[in-house]
Amino acid sequence: MNFLAKIFRRQVDYIPDLVTNNLKKHFVNAKNIEWGHYHDLFEASFYENDVEKIARFDAKGNLVEYRINIPVPEIPSFVKINVDKDLEIMNCIKVFISDAMNYEVIVRNKALVRYQLLLDANGEKLRFEKL
Repeated sequence: MNFLAKIFRRQVDYIPDLVTNNLKKHFVNAKNIEWGHYHDLFEASFYENDVEKIARFDAKGNLVEYRINIPVPEIPSFVKINVDKDLEIMNCIKVFISDAMNYEVIVRNKALVRYQLLLDANGEKLRFEKL
């Protein structure tokens, strides 16, 4: 599982049934599930159909958001076009929150300084900030 996810989230001993049931409902083929806490949310890191995903649920079992890792060669061209040519794409994550979908792209410059670029579903820049 993702090394950084293990560092930044706390492991949990108990996951409410509502949460685990809703994970199974939304992600029927989830495998290798690892649970943790992210702020006040339960976070599941898992694979579904060989794709790495992260889902976050509130204490009532509601799916708050989920993220899908996109391998660099599979990043849509309309996303790549909005990345400055002097920056290298490190990774890209498709983020689903409520009815919205965004792309979160981590890039770095030649000095290895990393930035986060947030794009909407159409590839329009929403935010660009140094990490």
